[in-house]
Amino acid sequence: MSSLIDDQDRIVFDLETQRDFKEVGGRNNLHLLKISVLSFFSFRENKYYIYEEKEIAKFLKLLKQNPLVIGFNIRNFDLEVLKPYADFNLQQIKCLDLMDEIINHLGFRLSLDAVAFGTLNKNKTTSGIQAIKWFKNGMIDKIKQYCLQDVQLTKEIYEFGLKNGYIKAFLKNNTEIIKIPVSYALQNEISEKNKNIKEAFQSQKRLKICYVGNENQRVQEFTIEIYQMKGSFIEAFDTKAQKMRLLRIDSINQSQILNERYEIPKEYKPKI
Repeated sequence: MSSLIDDQDRIVFDLETQRDFKEVGGRNNLHLLKISVLSFFSFRENKYYIYEEKEIAKFLKLLKQNPLVIGFNIRNFDLEVLKPYADFNLQQIKCLDLMDEIINHLGFRLSLDAVAFGTLNKNKTTSGIQAIKWFKNGMIDKIKQYCLQDVQLTKEIYEFGLKNGYIKAFLKNNTEIIKIPVSYALQNEISEKNKNIKEAFQSQKRLKICYVGNENQRVQEFTIEIYQMKGSFIEAFDTKAQKMRLLRIDSINQSQILNERYEIPKEYKPKI
């Protein structure tokens, strides 16, 4: 499945802190926790990176390139911890937080461990509290390994959702695994459909589509010539039925651009 944004990078990141909540006076002082280690994966480069606090400027330089930033509970934790290091507004970055997907569906939060076990049948190796103890004992390499593993888990969960349209979580109270739909998979499909439709329209090439009609959700195959695009609709000529059709973009399941050109009739007048 293609990227949500083909011309921009996607990065999955996580960080560990030097202090715990008790040391900074509670959860309202995340900006005082300070970073020990930050790790991320770049989809564009297909590579993992690990930075210590003194190298955080390199990561901030990357954020200024406007990638899609992906993580688990990063909006209300990691980005808040990172904020004091930044010379720009982190709220302006494009952010996909898997925790948002969980809360929007369930109405409550889950741990990364619960989602990793449910989705991947994998567990976290330890906890952030242990990482803080390692920092106080100067065991930076152990923190790096742990932080990197969290990034790997988050990346795999994100990719599972992108492929399947949902992620899964283990609920200890109910001893069951539940499915959690994720909106970013649908957004990816819509992006790809819009891309093909727009390209076919601009190049005036025929487009083969699978279309889900309202009647019993019946799937039909059309080869069309797009005459007009507006909002959520396209107006197109069905080459087999030899008639015009008004089609909803979100009802197109699949699309393939054909190497067959067409011309829009001079007498054509848009109806949308």
